[in-house]
Amino acid sequence: MALHPQQTGKVVGGKRIVPKQAKHLHCVQYSTAELLAENATRQNK
Repeated sequence: MALHPQQTGKVVGGKRIVPKQAKHLHCVQYSTAELLAENATRQNK
């Protein structure tokens, strides 16, 4: 599933930064899912 640059944002230091303009529902869901995944990864360490 290819994502538009606006959805993925800029990748800096391996972290994906979602631009403030990306307030579309699918962008928010994508960001939230990624944040949850990051939190789960940190807890597993």
